[in-house]
Amino acid sequence: MIKNINIRGKVLGRIIVSFLLLLIFVGVCLRFYHTNQNDFVYYDEGMYLEQTRNFLINVQANPPSDLREWMLFYNVLAKLALFSNKALWFFIAGLRGVFISANALYFTRIVSALFGSLSIVLIYFFAKKFYGSRWVALISAVFLGLYPSHIYYSRLGLQETTSAFCFLAGFYFYLFHKKLSWRTFLSGFFFACVFFTNYRMIIIPVLVAFAEAFAAYCNKEKIHYKKFVMNTLVFIGLIALIFLFGHLQGSKTASITIGWMFKQKNLAEGHFDIINLFSYPYYLYRLESLFWAVLFFANVVCLYAFRNDKRKWAAFLPFTLAIVQMLIFSFPQEKGSRYICVVMPFIAMSSAYVVWLAYRIRKQFFFRAVVIVFTLFMLAVHFFKGIEISQYRSDYKTVMDIINASNPDLRVVSSQNMVQNLYAVQGQDVKSIPETFDMLAFYANNGYRYLVIGPQAYISYTRDGKRFSLPLKDYLEFIVT
Repeated sequence: MIKNINIRGKVLGRIIVSFLLLLIFVGVCLRFYHTNQNDFVYYDEGMYLEQTRNFLINVQANPPSDLREWMLFYNVLAKLALFSNKALWFFIAGLRGVFISANALYFTRIVSALFGSLSIVLIYFFAKKFYGSRWVALISAVFLGLYPSHIYYSRLGLQETTSAFCFLAGFYFYLFHKKLSWRTFLSGFFFACVFFTNYRMIIIPVLVAFAEAFAAYCNKEKIHYKKFVMNTLVFIGLIALIFLFGHLQGSKTASITIGWMFKQKNLAEGHFDIINLFSYPYYLYRLESLFWAVLFFANVVCLYAFRNDKRKWAAFLPFTLAIVQMLIFSFPQEKGSRYICVVMPFIAMSSAYVVWLAYRIRKQFFFRAVVIVFTLFMLAVHFFKGIEISQYRSDYKTVMDIINASNPDLRVVSSQNMVQNLYAVQGQDVKSIPETFDMLAFYANNGYRYLVIGPQAYISYTRDGKRFSLPLKDYLEFIVT
């Protein structure tokens, strides 16, 4: 009898594992589905792709023939990347000229899908080591695999999932070894990679310090000062080294990056309101699902339940890290959902742990059934959202195709000229929208016949200079209304 029960338990376990692996596979497929199409390029992607395009076209016409020429190619590409505030991502975008072609606009989307999928693998190993449970690890991987916003950013040619992977890798090599070791240095390297794909993450030492303090408080042990200081020095040292290299090469990566950082700081001044603290919790509900928001904030209930045993609080580090990230980015004027992309794996882990706790603590059949049904229903909602996200397209190429079909020689002014120039017949036929009617008339007298207004207008062309603030400048407000 006991032997038969054990056999049934093993069979059931294998079925559940197979089902969870299937869900993970579906999540990976949703990231790669139709990513090799040139018809979906999104706002900042135009900047990443346009900066090195002419150089890559010339290289493609005259490919390197030996090692010296290849080294020269990478050196020039690095210099071009250093004229930006996200040097590593610009460099990666330029590699399309090596692996595919200069006009493979989808290359960065494949990179994003790849790092988004690798994050699913990494979160399994992270959660397995952190929670000591294969089941929590599998559920975490499933949750991240079907996380709607993570699918969304994995399908864009933006740097978000790449920085999220490096951020998770940085903490993976930092957290699990208390003593100073080679992992501390590797962790600092990954954190530096996060910064060079996302300059806003200059705050990483703050997050690492919080993680150290929180773990020390929960486990009633001393903070590992040596490890933290060395990790921070590696992080800052690599940034300083790249800045110095860029300066010696004549680029302005330091001034550009620091300039953008101060711009973000200035945007944060005078805009805080207590309601801002609810921005990111609202995003969890609005962009993912009510079920997701409930699971994530159920961590608060768990923390309260374990208030008399602080050692158990250590398992809630992923939750608290995500909360700190949300809190920090609640201060700027613009509270973009992508600012918390780096902690999406931690949100997934903390939600998975709540499900596992709820299932293990209460052994009544009805309660466990409710937990399972709740989780499956949430995953079903996320699955259908993921399918919808995989169908997203932009109209930038469609508009240019319509214009080019009528007359390829016609010129265009656009609120998103960097993207639409990628589809122009003549490389620079698309100019940025002029800010005054007089300049619009000037362009019209010089052969520009089409005006294209996209969502970027509500970011770059507002009258008061604030993003997503009405009305728009000058004649643009008249046109859109």
